Amino acid sequence: MSVKKWAYCQVSSDEISELAVASGISKLQAALLINRGIDTPEDVADFFCMNDDYNDGFEEPYTIADMDIGVELIRSAIENREKIVIFGDYDADGVTSTVILYRYLTRHGADVEWVLPRRDEGGYGLNINEIDSLKERGCQLLVTVDNGISANEEIAYANSLGIRVIVTDHHTPPAHLPPAAAVINPHRADCPSTFKELCGVGVVFKLLCALEEDTDSILEEYGDIIALGTVADIVPLVGENRKLVLYGLPLLEKTRCRGLKALLELMNPGGKVTAQTISYGLAPRINAAGRVGDISEVVRLLLTEDEEEAKCLTEKINANNIIRQQIEGQIYAEAVDMMEQNPSKRHACIPVLWSEGWHSGVIGIVAAKITERYGKPCVIFACQGDKAVGSSRSIEGFSIYDAVYACRALLDKFGGHTQAAGMTISTDLLPEFERQINAYAEGYGSIPFPILHVD
Repeated sequence: MSVKKWAYCQVSSDEISELAVASGISKLQAALLINRGIDTPEDVADFFCMNDDYNDGFEEPYTIADMDIGVELIRSAIENREKIVIFGDYDADGVTSTVILYRYLTRHGADVEWVLPRRDEGGYGLNINEIDSLKERGCQLLVTVDNGISANEEIAYANSLGIRVIVTDHHTPPAHLPPAAAVINPHRADCPSTFKELCGVGVVFKLLCALEEDTDSILEEYGDIIALGTVADIVPLVGENRKLVLYGLPLLEKTRCRGLKALLELMNPGGKVTAQTISYGLAPRINAAGRVGDISEVVRLLLTEDEEEAKCLTEKINANNIIRQQIEGQIYAEAVDMMEQNPSKRHACIPVLWSEGWHSGVIGIVAAKITERYGKPCVIFACQGDKAVGSSRSIEGFSIYDAVYACRALLDKFGGHTQAAGMTISTDLLPEFERQINAYAEGYGSIPFPILHVD
């Protein structure tokens, strides 16, 4: 296991006592909150949502750049009966984003369908073949959810075919934004919104609030699914994310969604639903479908009104999770052996591991475990013939996205954020990728030592 530097939080007892008395909380709670930068009674009240009904205090959705353009395009498409296609992602965030947008649009009379990529076909995000297929099916307006911010070439191609594109995403934007009609992403450098930590389903929530011109009704209708996606994507549970989860958890416990009800009954019959229920129960099962099964079954599960179909799909999804655990364990053991048997890998700034036959659906989990074990960023590739799909994880203080971006000339496709990134590459370029990403890390100065923050 990796050795970590313990970072102790230093707080004066007077400061703790003052906040505890002023906020009506225990000294232990006060100390924990101060350590997290929540050090005034106003901040405490906001953190615990003491001053509102959860659904208050959300920033106006139109503060997000291009929201007005996206809303106008969708309203026009609904009114003119244009074909809308939602293009999602194969994880819990992408699935929940797809489901709430699809449900909203169908209830407002849109001609809409949804499409999800498969890891074993085109992989993450848009691809040229998929856009050709969408054109053949009559797509006139394409809306990406939880992806699209790096799909410059693909969106330019969609434009050439007469397909208008709205990107909704939360991943790190590239230097040049894609040429979409609207790019709705709080992380845009020119976006004036103040809360930047939304995940994909949080961005779609904002879009629905803008379309509906109301927040309360959107939370009431979709709050359970929004909370699921928000917790599953491991975004910071502060600010608007915290409000979304606080509002959505009680709705999830008594959800009207037959598919979620069946899945909860299978794993947690009659139990209280908490953030842990999502993190360790719902999210792994949903993500397993995208890793080793058919992620479209999860969308069908969350959309079905049929109890028998919900039960059948739930059993399939649960079985996929068991298979995922077995595959993950085998690849992790092989990756550790590769590290231990190869000093150049073990001592590299950023170990890069690859093998033919590794399952692309679980390498992200394995990368996270290797990073935790050895205390350094890593990249793991699953090779399939002349192509390799990669997933990377990092440690606090080092942006793996920037490191991958430095090697972009070698890559067919890439995307992500500071702590995790994905990519595809030709197999014969893997040694050069390994050399270049480690040259970047060596030029960076030194990889930060892993830190364990201790209260």
